Amino acid sequence: MDLDAIALGEDFVEAIETTVEKCDVLIAVIGNNWLTSTDEHGGRRLDNPEDFVRMEIRTALKRKIRVIPVLVDGAVMPRSTDLPEDLKPLVRRSALRITDTSFDGDCRRLVATIKQVLERLSAKEQERLGTEQRQREEAEARERAEQERQEAEQREKERIAAEQRQREEAAARERAEKELVQADQGSKGERNADTDTSETLDPSFFEQRQFGRLMLKLDGVRLREGLSDSDLAQRLKTTEYELKCWRKGRSTGTRRDTKRVTEFLRARRNGLNGQH
Repeated sequence: MDLDAIALGEDFVEAIETTVEKCDVLIAVIGNNWLTSTDEHGGRRLDNPEDFVRMEIRTALKRKIRVIPVLVDGAVMPRSTDLPEDLKPLVRRSALRITDTSFDGDCRRLVATIKQVLERLSAKEQERLGTEQRQREEAEARERAEQERQEAEQREKERIAAEQRQREEAAARERAEKELVQADQGSKGERNADTDTSETLDPSFFEQRQFGRLMLKLDGVRLREGLSDSDLAQRLKTTEYELKCWRKGRSTGTRRDTKRVTEFLRARRNGLNGQH
């Protein structure tokens, strides 16, 4: 590593470790003085934990990076007893000897080895990327399947809820129809009785009874036709007008007016039934 490439103020150790971690192959050039080289204080450089050569090789060995010892100038591989503890694995690496007599061939062999290592690492990286891509696609497929399952469950819940509402509405309409039939049957008997006894009935009681029948009729029509609030308000407005006519008829106190208003209400109710 070129020490001059380290920026001013940058941590020396971190810069070396970061650079070595990014490489695929580290070439450790070992000459005759590699083991005995000393620093400015006279100490052996390999014994200094902060020596940059020692740090580079140590980092590569620790990170499982390919380290190729290259022996030059007739150097031989050092013994493990000559190395610090963190560099001892270096002696187990196959070394390449480069000599003056076979320099070109040795360099071609080194280049071929480096190329082979890089190609193998590239293939491994492509395989890793392919695996990650497949994993992402499988995860997306599972996510889509889960989403589709949830949507299907939601649709099924909505269908069941809609069927339940339809059953409840049908039951409500059936009950309303039964009540209407019962009310019509009761009103027929009451009309016959009212013909002879309307003068003796309390007007307020007679009015409440007629109003109750009209409201029952309106409730039945609303359930059967699905009337909105505005439609129901219009029906109630018509009913109020009819009741006003009823009260006006009762004010005369005559049997003839009472019968006429009763017939008017009956005709109006029958008209609603005929239209719907």
